Amino acid sequence: MSPSTSLGRLKLVVAVLIAIGIVVGAGLVVGQAPELFGAEVAQEPEASLTFDSQESDGQSVVVSSVSLSEGGFVVVTDESGSVVGVSEHLSEGSHDNVTVEATAEADGSLYGSLTATAHIDSSDDRDFDPRDEDGESDRPYVVDGYPVSETASVTAVERPEDVENSFVVTSLSGPSEGRTSEPVEFVAEIRNPTANELRQHAEFRVDGDLYERKVFSLAADETREVTYEVDLADIGNGTHTYGVYTERNGTLDEIDVEYDGPAHVTVENVSTSELVVEAGVPEGGYVAVEDDNGTRLATSDRLSPGVHAGVELDVGNVTPGSNLTAIVYRDDPAAGAEPAPYELDDNPVRATVQVPEAETD
Repeated sequence: MSPSTSLGRLKLVVAVLIAIGIVVGAGLVVGQAPELFGAEVAQEPEASLTFDSQESDGQSVVVSSVSLSEGGFVVVTDESGSVVGVSEHLSEGSHDNVTVEATAEADGSLYGSLTATAHIDSSDDRDFDPRDEDGESDRPYVVDGYPVSETASVTAVERPEDVENSFVVTSLSGPSEGRTSEPVEFVAEIRNPTANELRQHAEFRVDGDLYERKVFSLAADETREVTYEVDLADIGNGTHTYGVYTERNGTLDEIDVEYDGPAHVTVENVSTSELVVEAGVPEGGYVAVEDDNGTRLATSDRLSPGVHAGVELDVGNVTPGSNLTAIVYRDDPAAGAEPAPYELDDNPVRATVQVPEAETD
């Protein structure tokens, strides 16, 4: 091998080594470029939160802890996914016992299975935007492909009665049975559990409807009996739920009312072909319809004891402007014998109505 050949090979090896060094060095420079030029490597936002099951007054819930790398909000949703609560804007870092107030629409109803989710303030305006004018929204923090969230069971807080600024019903007594012909009394014991004299109401309701309201004052820790006299004819036959209610308290019970009079009949609807009535028959009976001449046009089936609404009687085809009279009988008027009508003040129980003109298209 000549000296010139050896020298050429040496130059080639050196050139290759230099090229490799340049490539490796360039790679290192490129890989370290952000650090070399003072730039930071972008990192995904991080968050965590703890949302424990709890009791609530329905107006707010508490998130035990939340950590947000870029700040933002805690948003609470119900089982349908609707937003029911939003926290105040939270700075980046960790926060304990974060109170989330209910939205105006959900105020007083923050109960059930609720989910708390950490959200980034994407618009950077310190207000939670479920969706802004551009269709963007304050998106949730995401870790491993899933929103950072926890679900908890929120139940109504149990409040002792004496914490409420309201009279309380300590007892309610009354008959379990009654008749429509007899008034009955219900007696409630009402107590003022507060340390101050209060003036409030106590309502007697039947099937949810107000029957009587009494307003009175009670000294601190005073108890009073309040009596309600009820005409069961106003209620009617059947089983009814009654109760006495104060501003934030109440007690209820049931009473079975038997209809025993007085007999009555009222017209609900009339046309040239039909008469519809409500009839009360304490011992059962019938309703018959007569025209101006006393001719019987129709008779109902036998009615059991009680009040019957919507009793329909086919009167054929009567002349508009004529009168129809419904009469309540103890016996079947169509049986042949002289029927005995129910009477009130020695007069038959009846109702007369004029037939209207037929409606035209």
